[in-house]
Amino acid sequence: MKQKLLFLLMLGVGVAQTSGAAVYSNDEISQAINKLSDSAKRIEAENRRKQADYERFVFDYEHRMAEAEREIEIEQKNNPNARIGMTPIQVAYESNWGLPDSTNTQGKFELWIYNDGKYLYFINGKLTSIHD
Repeated sequence: MKQKLLFLLMLGVGVAQTSGAAVYSNDEISQAINKLSDSAKRIEAENRRKQADYERFVFDYEHRMAEAEREIEIEQKNNPNARIGMTPIQVAYESNWGLPDSTNTQGKFELWIYNDGKYLYFINGKLTSIHD
């Protein structure tokens, strides 16, 4: 009972006391319900707005990422082939080979393996062999 009284007082609802028991008028109860309903509607509208903002952000992000991937693919097609002496960074970003599908590294030796059966061999961070 005390909790209900405090809750209604927080909402601005007046309370009349008769013989120790709280009595609420229909108007007071109706006002409290209306305030709660209005608050719930505002919260719901804010949540819908936030969800719409999030969905727009995700759509824009995915669109920008797809565009960036297309640009990288075009750029790699226009880049020259890998050459002996290139570093792994140069091969990945400055040649048409791009990043490997898998790698195998043991000490100073590194093997880049591509799903089409091609592979590159690096020693001490320099391309030493091209197998295509």
